[in-house]
Amino acid sequence: MDCKNTTFSVIWKWADKYIIVSLQHKKKQAMPKSQMTYTDAYQELQEIVQKMENADISVDELAKKIERASQLIQICKDKLTKTEEEINQLIEKK
Repeated sequence: MDCKNTTFSVIWKWADKYIIVSLQHKKKQAMPKSQMTYTDAYQELQEIVQKMENADISVDELAKKIERASQLIQICKDKLTKTEEEINQLIEKK
């Protein structure tokens, strides 16, 4: 089940009273490639790498995370290439 929002409710009995706590987890949606900045892509990539280094990714998630990391690397590469081209154009105009 792939949900955008997940709600967890916990009921505690404390001092003869029931306490209900609801926690809502909103799934972070991936930003479209055209809107993602280099910094956003790099940060998300760093998070994936950190999870992989700490073994915080299940085997089931691993393929998806590697695919996403590949996309993020391409975004970073494209942004750097574009920036380099723009800098070179500015230098050539002088």
